[in-house]
Amino acid sequence: MAETTKISWTHSTFNGWIGCTKVSEGCEFCYAKSLMDDRYGRVVWGPGKARSKTSEAYWKEPLRWQRDAVKRQADYLASVGVPLRLAYLDAKHGGNFRHRVFCASLADWLDDDGVQIEWLAEQLGIIHATPDLDWLCLTKRP
Repeated sequence: MAETTKISWTHSTFNGWIGCTKVSEGCEFCYAKSLMDDRYGRVVWGPGKARSKTSEAYWKEPLRWQRDAVKRQADYLASVGVPLRLAYLDAKHGGNFRHRVFCASLADWLDDDGVQIEWLAEQLGIIHATPDLDWLCLTKRP
């Protein structure tokens, strides 16, 4: 859970909660389970096990990333001489100022076993409130 990450295809990770249930062979070597369950004992993986919601302060981080993204966009556009009103067009044509957030790297955001619906609603609200972030919401639950 971090503003920065070593994952090459994203800038940040956001985990509203931690924990999951294996649903396929693809889950056999889950790094999140081995880290958060086996190594740190933060949460127990599996069906019927409670998920661990992260702190209120942590949930505010994406709002800060949003503010930072807006500033980066303005700075980038000013540096290349593009008026702010053309920001959307620039993003569609190769602007490199978008901030990517990997959602639920230590869980599955569509896990319906142990995740309170209010948590999911709150997470979707955060995503809606941060339009200048690109949220990568991946799942093993088709």
